[in-house]
Amino acid sequence: MGRKSREERAALRHRSRDYWEQRAEKLGEPVVEFVREVFDSDDVLSQLRQAQSIVTHLEKYPVERAQAACARASYYGATTYQAEKNILVKALDFEPLPNRPVAPAFADTPRFARAPSSFLAVTGGDDEHH
Repeated sequence: MGRKSREERAALRHRSRDYWEQRAEKLGEPVVEFVREVFDSDDVLSQLRQAQSIVTHLEKYPVERAQAACARASYYGATTYQAEKNILVKALDFEPLPNRPVAPAFADTPRFARAPSSFLAVTGGDDEHH
């Protein structure tokens, strides 16, 4: 990986959410909406570094690709720099989004939950009781 230019390093000193949202606005509404999602994705941790990385990375791409990548990442709830980068590297931003929303993995049942009936013994026709 190459070294960051003086301008890139200087931009990373900005600690304001507003600054990064304003930079994202230059790339269009889908990008600024996605950057807001990134900031809002964790109540405890500051997502400043994620937002900085995402915006500076997207600025290297044509606006149409940046917007499509953000729309895809937002659709899947993938609010990380790595997810956004993978979308662009793998050119997934050119793929159409599915017609139906994706349900979050944690929607109704915990990931490893089993139905209560799975804990009941299943007996066959030839029951032998010991």
